Amino acid sequence: MPNYPERKIYHDYRGKFFHTEYKNGVQIQRSYVWARPAPKLIDRLLLDASFLVKALFQQ
Repeated sequence: MPNYPERKIYHDYRGKFFHTEYKNGVQIQRSYVWARPAPKLIDRLLLDASFLVKALFQQ
């Protein structure tokens, strides 16, 4: 889900594991990620891992 630049999941996307939307005729599929305001190395690894796992199931 979108979290940049504040590094927080935006309100409209909270509580969702998957979200599909269309912008300018393009389908955008979003999935939950582990986002923290002040990430350390483990937080960054969890963010990438959570994205990978969710992306595998979102087909």
